[in-house]
Amino acid sequence: MKIAVTGASGKIGREVVRQLQARGHDTLSLDVRPPSEGTGPFQVIDLRAASQVRRAFDGMDAVCHLGEWPHLIAGHAETYQANTEIGSNVMTAARQMGVGRLIYTSTCQTYGYWGDYAKMLRLPAPPVPFTEEAPLRPTNGYALSKVSNENFARILVNDGSMPIAAFRFPFILTPQRAAWFAREAQAHQRDVPEGFGTYLYVQDAALAYCLALEVGWQGFEAFHFVADDVLYAGDMPQMLQRVWPDVQVPAGWPAEANPVLTTKAREKFGWRPAHSLIREFPEARVKLAQSA
Repeated sequence: MKIAVTGASGKIGREVVRQLQARGHDTLSLDVRPPSEGTGPFQVIDLRAASQVRRAFDGMDAVCHLGEWPHLIAGHAETYQANTEIGSNVMTAARQMGVGRLIYTSTCQTYGYWGDYAKMLRLPAPPVPFTEEAPLRPTNGYALSKVSNENFARILVNDGSMPIAAFRFPFILTPQRAAWFAREAQAHQRDVPEGFGTYLYVQDAALAYCLALEVGWQGFEAFHFVADDVLYAGDMPQMLQRVWPDVQVPAGWPAEANPVLTTKAREKFGWRPAHSLIREFPEARVKLAQSA
C-alpha cells in the first residue's frame, strides 16, 4: 500500500514508518521538521493548510495520523484549538482525496484516569475492566481535543465510506527511556498509580498500525493497545476499593491483572505486545503504597 504518515518525525511516527517499510509498504513521511534519520520520502507540511494536505494525500491508500500536539505542551485552549484544527483538516482531506482508510492516534487520557494524578482521584470509580466502551471524561485540553476528534471521525464515517480507527494509547516507551521510566516510578510511589501503571513499548504501538491497515475494519472503531503487565506490584482490586469504595471489581479478578482490555485488537488484528518493561527491568516493579 501507499501510506502517508503524519507526525513521522515523532517518537511513534518514526517507528511506524520503519515497520511499514520493512513490511513492503511505500510511505510518505509528513511533519513540520525532518526526521533525525533517513526514512525514505519526506515532505515538510503544515497540517492546518488544507491544500498542502490534499496534495500530500493524493493517490494514498491509507493515512496514519500522528501529527498533533503531544500531551499538554501549551495551555488548554492552545492545545485544544491546534489539535482539533489539525485533526479535522487531516480527516476531511483524506476523505476528499479518496483515501481508503485512516488511523487516528488518540490516548487513554480520554478516560480521565491517565495524565493527571490529582484529577483522577476526583473522578467516579473507574470501570473494571476498561473496555473501549468506558465513559470518556477528559480532564485537560489535550484529552478533550482527542475526544472531539474521535467524535468528528464518527461524523465523517457516518457521512461517507472511509473507515477510521482511533488508537487509544497509554504512556509510550522507547527502549532508551525504559530505565528512566522505571526510576521515575520508584521515586513517585502513590496509593493509586496514575493510569493504573499501564504503558506500551513504541515497537508494539507501531505494529498496531501495520496490522490494522493490513487486516482492515469497518466504520469507526476505537481500540486499546497496552502492554500485558503493569508497572505496579500489589493487589490492584484492593487498591481501587480503598480509593473508590463503590468500585465494582469482577469476582475473581486477579490481583495484578492489567485493568485495560485489549481483546478487540487481539481478535480483530491478531495484535500481541512483544515487549515488557518488567521483563527487561525486573527492578522496575513498584509495590503499591498500601501493600508495601
